[in-house]
Amino acid sequence: MPLFFVYTYNLAYSGKYKMKPRKTIDHPNGYVQTVYYGKCDYCGGYYEGAGEKFCGNSCSVRNRYETTNKIEIDKNTHDVIEGTLFSDAHLELGNKNRNINPRYRFKQAEKSKEYVEYVAKYFGLENKIVHMLNKHKPTDLVKIDTIDCRFKTCSSKDLQKYHQRWYINKIKIIPEDFDPNPECLLHGYLGDGYLYKGNMKTYTYPYPVFCTDSFTAEDLQNSFIDPLENNYGIYARFLWYKGRPRIAIRRKSFDDFFNFIGPCPVSCFQYKWPEKFQKQPA
Repeated sequence: MPLFFVYTYNLAYSGKYKMKPRKTIDHPNGYVQTVYYGKCDYCGGYYEGAGEKFCGNSCSVRNRYETTNKIEIDKNTHDVIEGTLFSDAHLELGNKNRNINPRYRFKQAEKSKEYVEYVAKYFGLENKIVHMLNKHKPTDLVKIDTIDCRFKTCSSKDLQKYHQRWYINKIKIIPEDFDPNPECLLHGYLGDGYLYKGNMKTYTYPYPVFCTDSFTAEDLQNSFIDPLENNYGIYARFLWYKGRPRIAIRRKSFDDFFNFIGPCPVSCFQYKWPEKFQKQPA
C-alpha cells in the first residue's frame, strides 16, 4: 500500500527568527511532522532549517563581502578612482559564483613607486604595496625582465557603480558623465601622459599628450575633449599614433592646463611638467 503525504503551508513566527513558511507532513501512521523554513538574510529566499541565516554558502560569502569589505569613498577618493581609471587603473571581477563585486587594482613601474604610494594613501593601503617580477615573453621585442609595484583593494560593493560605468562586456570605456576636473585630469596625466618637448626644426611647440590608445575617438570626443572645452575652457585635439587616438592639449591652452592641474605631487614625475611649473625645492 503506497504511502501518501499531505502537505500544508502556513506563515508563522518561530521564536527569535523572522516570519517563515511552516510545512507540516501528515504521515499515514498519524504522526505529524513540522518542518520550519528560514528566510535568507541575503537573497530573501526560503530554505529548510530555521536556525540558519543564509540559504547556502554562496549567499553567506556574498553577504560577508558586502558587509565587511567597505571602502570609504569621499570626493577626493572618487576623483582619484575616476582619474586613474582614465589611465592605468583597472577594476577586476572575481569568481561570479563566490564574489560578484569588483576590486580596484593599480600598478606602475618600480621607478614610480612614489606615485603608487600616493594613490594607495587614499585607500589606506600604503603598507599593502607589493613588488612583482615580470619575466619577458618570447614575443617581446625587448628581452628584459621588469619589476613593478602594485596594490589592490578588497572586492567591495562600493565599487560596483564604477564598474558598471567604466566597463561594457569587459572592455573599458569612458562613461558619458565623466568629469575631467582638476584632480581627475591630474591623475590621468600622471598615469598616461607625457610632455612633448617640441622641435624648432619643424616649428612645433611643446604640448602635453595623453596616451589614450585604448579608447575610441568617439568616446574621447564626447566624454573628454568636449567637456574639457565647454566646462573648463581648455582646448584639446586628436593626435593619431599608429592609427589610435591620443589627446594633445592645444598651444593656446598650454599654461591654462598646468595651472588647472596644479604642481606635480610626486618627485618621480616632475619631468612631465615644464620647468616654470615645476615645484621648487624648499
